[in-house]
Amino acid sequence: SNLCSSAIILSRSARKHAHHLHSIPPQEKSTRTLIIDYMLWVHGKTRFAQARAE
Repeated sequence: SNLCSSAIILSRSARKHAHHLHSIPPQEKSTRTLIIDYMLWVHGKTRFAQARAE
């Protein structure tokens, strides 16, 4: 259940970021999107590892 709740939190924050990205010009968007996607992926991976360790 811990993994599920973290996934929900993750998707909510991803949606917030996606909404925020709409105001950024296209040339900037790709880099920022990649950085945010990477950060979310790393965060999700560490949360997943923690959930498995419990």
